[in-house]
Amino acid sequence: MAYIMMQGFVKERLVSPASAKFPRMNNYDVKIQKDEHIYFIQGYVDSQNSFGAMLRTYYSGAVIQEDEKYWSLFKLDFDE
Repeated sequence: MAYIMMQGFVKERLVSPASAKFPRMNNYDVKIQKDEHIYFIQGYVDSQNSFGAMLRTYYSGAVIQEDEKYWSLFKLDFDE
């Protein structure tokens, strides 16, 4: 669930969120580590830029599971 929540936070920051394509969670390019209720995630997203070209952008960040249904973004960085 942490990976799905992170995808939402990443999409919010994209020029074209509808074009976003993320790899499967079992892909070797996605790394997830857990410490208590904090999940640290590294991965990438393919999405269109403002010119319509598909670009791969790597990101790393952390989400916090506040309770059963609520997640918050702790940190998110993009490698351009």
